[in-house]
Amino acid sequence: MPSQLSGGQQQRVALARAIVIHPEVLLMDEPLSNLDAKLRVEMRNAIKLIQKKIGITTIYVTHDQEEALAVSDRIAIMNGGVIQQIGTPQQIYRRPVNTFVATFIGLSNILKTRVAVRNGVQGLNFGDYWVAMPELAESAQEGTEVIVAVRPEEFCIDETLTTGIPAIIRHSVFLGVNTHYFLELSDGQEIEVIQNTELNNSGTGSKIYLTVDAPKINVFTADGTQNLIAGGRDDEAEGL
Repeated sequence: MPSQLSGGQQQRVALARAIVIHPEVLLMDEPLSNLDAKLRVEMRNAIKLIQKKIGITTIYVTHDQEEALAVSDRIAIMNGGVIQQIGTPQQIYRRPVNTFVATFIGLSNILKTRVAVRNGVQGLNFGDYWVAMPELAESAQEGTEVIVAVRPEEFCIDETLTTGIPAIIRHSVFLGVNTHYFLELSDGQEIEVIQNTELNNSGTGSKIYLTVDAPKINVFTADGTQNLIAGGRDDEAEGL
């Protein structure tokens, strides 16, 4: 009887019923919402393998950001019924078009700063530390207020450094493979940094220095509506 099947088995039966008629387009609306975390991962992998094998165009609706990244070839991010960005999972994650997308998909540290030009090169100030940003749009002139988004895993804590973005460790959370550090920058802004867990002496109250590669940084207008990095606009979404 259907009631005797597990959640995963019921989902497999429902999927089989949907694809046996060979539809041109398959709509899946929150198909894994009632499953536990482990089974969700198993089922999303199974769904992607089956979809690739049978080759049916599938529209997959979900509020689970990780699930969207895992099963999709292309993602459409919507806010209030309006498409914000369309792209591959990699494009969405690495170059979000606005701060809504940056914070909706994955974790992002959102910081306020200003554009600073040195020797004719555009860059950003993180406290007293300057990072060159040669791919900034020309509209981002000296002193322009901007919003910066950096993924927690893109910062690097190096205890051997004596220069970089200065910060103080306020607390940390050990999660096995990774440790999450919650830091305060010199200007009082707070960020989260995710690092591979290693034996080190960085404890609460420690002053450390951070580095971050310029290509890992996203820069937005002060209102957060536009990415100022080359390649950060989504013309496909804008044309809809």
